[in-house]
Amino acid sequence: TTTPGDFIHYLREVQKPSLVEVGKLHKLRILLRNESVTWTDHFVTKGGMDELLQLLYRIIQVEWREEHEDNLLHETLLCLKALCTTDLAQESFARIAEEFFPKLLKMLFDPERKGPSEFSTRGVVVSLLFAHLSAVQGAGESRLETRARKILKFLQDPAPED
Repeated sequence: TTTPGDFIHYLREVQKPSLVEVGKLHKLRILLRNESVTWTDHFVTKGGMDELLQLLYRIIQVEWREEHEDNLLHETLLCLKALCTTDLAQESFARIAEEFFPKLLKMLFDPERKGPSEFSTRGVVVSLLFAHLSAVQGAGESRLETRARKILKFLQDPAPED
């Protein structure tokens, strides 16, 4: 059996995106989607979500992404999407929303066209935004409206530089 700690250890050890195995992240994604909430919460509390986020940020910074990095980007985003099924991960997304979502959207709308070319990868980003909005759906209309406004702010065109 593979434990959350095994994946966290791997993500901490293998820092270069070019060396991270896409298959390992695929297996992690399957486990995050199919294992118990306890397993996924353990992954989050032990730092696994943070490690996935750091990997994502390192992939985004790669100057010229090859097919490997594009596949890795896709799997990393799918792992983050799989985490959205737990309240604990949703709370973490809420804490990091101000940094996380603007970085994702900047990558999508990069003027140098360095964003993901795959439509399905772009769709995962939209799914993450929707999951973030949906997480407060039962928490009252004002909270839903506040989060929707925040997401719309993330999607706004940046102010022109002088």
